[in-house]
Amino acid sequence: MEMLRRVAVIGLCMLLLASAGLFAAAMDTGTVKAEEGVSSVAENSYAHYLTQNPSASRPSEEILILAASFDDSCDAELEVGSWNGKDGVLLWKNSDGKVTWRFNVQESGYYRLCMTYCGYPGNGKEIGLEMRLDGEVPFSEVSKVELPRYWTDSEDGILIDKHGNESYARQEELDRWSQQWMRDAEGMHAEPYEFYLTEGVHELTLKALNEPVVLESLRFAQIEELPDYEQVQQTYRENSYQSAERSSVTQAEDTLYKNDSSLHAVADNSSAATQPTDPGKILINSIGGSSWSQVGQSITWKIYAPQTGLYTLAFRYRQNFLRGFSVYRCLYIDGKVPFKEASEIAFPYATGWSVCMPGGRETPYQFYLTEGWHELTLEVTLGPTTETQCILQEQLSLLNQMYRKII
Repeated sequence: MEMLRRVAVIGLCMLLLASAGLFAAAMDTGTVKAEEGVSSVAENSYAHYLTQNPSASRPSEEILILAASFDDSCDAELEVGSWNGKDGVLLWKNSDGKVTWRFNVQESGYYRLCMTYCGYPGNGKEIGLEMRLDGEVPFSEVSKVELPRYWTDSEDGILIDKHGNESYARQEELDRWSQQWMRDAEGMHAEPYEFYLTEGVHELTLKALNEPVVLESLRFAQIEELPDYEQVQQTYRENSYQSAERSSVTQAEDTLYKNDSSLHAVADNSSAATQPTDPGKILINSIGGSSWSQVGQSITWKIYAPQTGLYTLAFRYRQNFLRGFSVYRCLYIDGKVPFKEASEIAFPYATGWSVCMPGGRETPYQFYLTEGWHELTLEVTLGPTTETQCILQEQLSLLNQMYRKII
């Protein structure tokens, strides 16, 4: 399944924030019927877990657990203190042990889990945790969940040798508080995991697998349903938003931060239109490529809106890695996906550099921005192929079961 996990590959040169102002894809596929005695869904999988309470509600109740108010711990080096601007947080200083919190549920149903955390000095790897509810791992996928660390270019900036050739800046870890919904790291499930909780008292246990971490809170809640673009347009009309008349350009190599240290800027000399460029020197002028291919990897830029209004986005990109296929990115503005269609922006295959305008050149999406600086993030996603690839993974698991049964 390694090929399936690496289908989202893109090389990005620059971001263009242009003044003014639908993409939809669907795929239908069948499933292979399992032989008698062979289950098409593993009993300890998330897919099987969801079948246990199919008619359960999704309560609006929010259950907030302050990390510092833990009830029990074992082998974990803990301290309640201050970290990166927040007081009363839980510093989990070693990469071992486990911590347990008790909490009360008023209404039975499915809930999602969001963690507010910050990296703590360690080995620089993603933070791995095992999750248990009432002493049991609810499904195999949460036997290891990963919280990304964040990285930024060193203050030294791009390195230049005596010949004027450039190389990418050294990556430094960024102490940044982040909210992370517990979700499938491989992207086989587009939405964050749902956990079934009955009315009453429960225990949540986290076990450290490889790295220390700082936790502020754990929150069982529901995610906000995204409006579709048509609904957002209606809001634009109701508020009489107007198209902006001025534009701004952001060079993609000038990143704010990313959640993987391998996502550093690179040099590309395949087109003289890629800026900056020089016929005799190596210059850093783009970011991405084959290193930007794993589901969940994200890059964030600061973009400037010269005036309040509606903008369209244009990306100058090169995607010649996956022949004949589009790859997908989820678009965030100031940490939020603005509408459903923005969760799977398609970058089609092209042999050279191209321009992608989300929504299409004829009817590009419009984004309302207030005057000033904003954060724009692109995150690798499987897009509309998620369901198909999930089915393929299930069928591969089925074939393995059948093979073992034959042996």
